[in-house]
Amino acid sequence: MVQARVEVSEVGDVEVAPHGGIVDAHLHLLPPRLARKVRSVFDAHVPGQLAYGIDPGPVLADLAAAGVTQGWVLPYAHGPGVADWLVPATYEHLQQLRQGDHGVELVLGATAHPDDADPLAALASGVDDLGARVCKLHCAVGGFTADDPRLERLWRFCAERALPVIVHVGRSPSGDSTPDDLAAVQRVADQHPDAVLIVAHLGAPAITATLRLLDRHPKLHADLTPVVTALPAIDPAELHLRADRLLFGSDAPNTGFGVHELLEHWYHQSPDPTVQQQVRGGTARRLLAAGA
Repeated sequence: MVQARVEVSEVGDVEVAPHGGIVDAHLHLLPPRLARKVRSVFDAHVPGQLAYGIDPGPVLADLAAAGVTQGWVLPYAHGPGVADWLVPATYEHLQQLRQGDHGVELVLGATAHPDDADPLAALASGVDDLGARVCKLHCAVGGFTADDPRLERLWRFCAERALPVIVHVGRSPSGDSTPDDLAAVQRVADQHPDAVLIVAHLGAPAITATLRLLDRHPKLHADLTPVVTALPAIDPAELHLRADRLLFGSDAPNTGFGVHELLEHWYHQSPDPTVQQQVRGGTARRLLAAGA
């Protein structure tokens, strides 16, 4: 299940950051034209409930103020042909943002869609030519499953490169995931055991199914990113047990929570320093280092 928005008490700056600082492994600092288009969809469904505007400046300032030193920027292809222009456009956008003095290292993500003429082409070009270090597949928005046969070459490529792939599974316009949707991730993990898969939003609301997949596949991970105005509900004991498989993410700017608020929430869930160091960036940095 997904719990409703919660209020957390102020705890101030929590000194449990990993070596190198906190990593936000789920950002959508998209090129301006696309950012406006995406925000219009959110405005139509959750008016006035988001924590940020689409201007990346305040988002980056807030990330830095919360102690975030690295952010994974995840473009996603919603249809065929989109990845061809979106990955280079996101690269150019990040080049401009990197000129600021915010202090947040921005990691480029690549993407693909199975309806592309060659689903691997734009992703591989993003990795080899533009320096992308992660990938995002948005099955819910794109209307496909993670185990689509046309993505077979992509999964082989990502497994060989140890490229983390964040997968938002589902076919619902709301972005909700079901156990059946997660079964497609299980099939990919079975066929490509070296692939580094990260289930976005902890597969909410099918969180129990996601946790069972983590039991089965040692290279499967998940992020703790909220679904707009709802936080994934995970028992603190599960959070403690699986800290080395879980990544912090905000979904900024399209989130109902400020970054500091999210960090406080997960601190209250499990304040153990080892848990916090892993969730706040240790796990994310380990995955990037493996694919370097």
